[in-house]
Amino acid sequence: MQYSLGSDIRPAARTVVALTFHGLLTIAGIMMAKAARDAVCLTVYLPRQIAVAEVAAVVAIAMTIGVQARVLRHVSLRSFLRGLPIVFALGDIVLSASFGALPPRLFGALAYLWVGLQASLLAPLVPVVSALSLSIQQAARVCGIIGAGTTIGWIVGGVMTAALAAHGGVARLLLVAGVFTVSSTLAAFMLPRADQATSAVDPIAGAGLWRRVRGICSSSSLRPLALLALVASTVTTIVALQFKLVASAPSQSTAMLARLLGHITLVTGCTALLVQVLAAARIVRTFDLRVALLVTPCVLALGAVSTLATGSLLAVVMLRGTDQVFRYTVDRAGIDLLYRQMSPGEILEHRPFIDSVISRVGDAVGSLFVLGIVAASTRPVVWLCLLALLLLVVWAVLACVAVRNHREELRSLLRVPPSISVPRPTSLRPWLTAA
Repeated sequence: MQYSLGSDIRPAARTVVALTFHGLLTIAGIMMAKAARDAVCLTVYLPRQIAVAEVAAVVAIAMTIGVQARVLRHVSLRSFLRGLPIVFALGDIVLSASFGALPPRLFGALAYLWVGLQASLLAPLVPVVSALSLSIQQAARVCGIIGAGTTIGWIVGGVMTAALAAHGGVARLLLVAGVFTVSSTLAAFMLPRADQATSAVDPIAGAGLWRRVRGICSSSSLRPLALLALVASTVTTIVALQFKLVASAPSQSTAMLARLLGHITLVTGCTALLVQVLAAARIVRTFDLRVALLVTPCVLALGAVSTLATGSLLAVVMLRGTDQVFRYTVDRAGIDLLYRQMSPGEILEHRPFIDSVISRVGDAVGSLFVLGIVAASTRPVVWLCLLALLLLVVWAVLACVAVRNHREELRSLLRVPPSISVPRPTSLRPWLTAA
């Protein structure tokens, strides 16, 4: 499938519905599985042990990505997109059945690795499926609807977590997460066959692990995106582990902790939906793309300063909440636009790798920072906030570099003479019409 720059401006309603439900069901299943995993791990492991588990998860994800590249050489993309959710749904159901039968620490380790793989491999497929199914103009028209679908999935995951944790506990929560995950496969069947026809036997789609690393390092447009994902994941991991350090009270049961996480997910999801509907698209349309990518680090900087000044539980919770709200709305919309000038093969090759492996490397780096600071300092919150502020400056610089390279790639794609200034990356219609 190749992008169409001048025709089929309005996507079919069937495609929009399929993409919206695909994101909704996928994210809802992931949120429920992650809440169950965190509830178990926070009751049986110390935060520093969870940080070590993050490092181990990076190795497991890198190995899985290598296996995925080999699978894609022999399996069509349509079969892969339908089969992967089924595999993870079966794993969630097996974990649900084994809860209580396995020792808590063993179950926690298995759940942490499995759900980490699920979140790292399934979540990046949501924007990939959208990019393979929509042209640039079509994406500009319906990105708000599709983005709202993933945010509603976030809310649904929080509602289901709070309800199931009170009545069925972790086992039922994992079971329902598996049901939601396998249901996302139905969305793949709803997509028109032409939108799924890209074959994964293409050597680009089946590229190996090291070939993807070399391709990213040699690309002026992909290199800033990879570094941006690395730094952003490092910052958000530091923020998340700060929150887990506060939330891991030994007096709380697994069910109570899962219910608490469900309520937090519900509140942040509702806030994210409001931001998605009222602010995200307006910021992207009205301002420069650079502004959309700078909103999240600026808001996080304010939260880090507040945490540094007060050190209160409320400040830590607010910092974690603002990270989730803005990173998955305004920031995600800006990142999606940075990939739009690439071909479907390039997106399929590089975006899942950046969103899964590179981001998880950032998680590991953030975990190592937390381990070192917790071990060396008696006031870890202060030093973690200072480190986060420093990394947020790097985040902002990389965002500006990524936008500049995006404009150069857009100029090359549309064959715009250097004497003519490139319009805002979100305002493509005059150039596409001229082309």
